[in-house]
Amino acid sequence: MQGWDRDAVEVRAVKTAKHHESDLDRVTIEVSAKGDSISVTTHYPQDEGVDVAVEYLVRVPRGARVEHVGTINGTLSVVGVDSVDDLHTVNGNIEVYDGGGNIHAHTTNGNIHLELAHFAGASGASAETTNGSLLVALPADAQADIETRCLNGNFQSEVPLAIQSNLKPREMHGKLGKGGALIKLRTINGGIRIVTLRATV
Repeated sequence: MQGWDRDAVEVRAVKTAKHHESDLDRVTIEVSAKGDSISVTTHYPQDEGVDVAVEYLVRVPRGARVEHVGTINGTLSVVGVDSVDDLHTVNGNIEVYDGGGNIHAHTTNGNIHLELAHFAGASGASAETTNGSLLVALPADAQADIETRCLNGNFQSEVPLAIQSNLKPREMHGKLGKGGALIKLRTINGGIRIVTLRATV
């Protein structure tokens, strides 16, 4: 998914069959547009093994509120979008570049990489994985409250944090700067890193 400066949504989908070209017709894509919202859903036949991959490229206005982007198997990549209420995959990584501070990402088996370049005025962000690591990159002047929990892994921050409490094992509460919007980070098997967002040329 990409954010762009046009006041329009563009959806491109490519279906690829691994074994039989006839399988392509058995996987359908449903697009529903109503007023100021759009929904895109992939439908696979029930109780049948169809080996078809569907890859999407979706462009939305940068300031659009995206409610849900999800898949079972595969990487989700988001570039230049400020707000995603639910970015979800089961088996795959989640990558967000040039994002805003209203991103909520969840995967079961995968890593999460968030670059929250537009964090000023954010309402909050979260990232959670069961088997994987989290990396969050923030502007050097970001003001935020941070909550982390990593049960089997380490927490590191290259950004100066004022630790408020770490009374519970494997949990940390702290502030960046004077504090602000909440960033919640959770993993069971993996580490958590907070880094300074590097300027790109």
